[in-house]
Amino acid sequence: MLARVLTVLGWLTIVLGGIGVVAAASESRNDPDTSPALIALVGGLGVALYALIFFGAAALIRLAIRVEDSTFRTAAAVERLSRDTST
Repeated sequence: MLARVLTVLGWLTIVLGGIGVVAAASESRNDPDTSPALIALVGGLGVALYALIFFGAAALIRLAIRVEDSTFRTAAAVERLSRDTST
């Protein structure tokens, strides 16, 4: 559940952050002291970094759940095997 929420947050970050970066870059065209290209570059990198953090956290949670499930299955198999060989 948490992994899905983090994935959705990652996509929302990309969409809304992209819209924000485009709006900020287009607004800065009227100001001679700022560069729209620099705003777009830095803003795009920031949005990508935040999205990667959300996606990475979701991936780590999914991995931890798979490892936990695998550990339980392995422990159950070892228990069955030790019961079968002891009889």
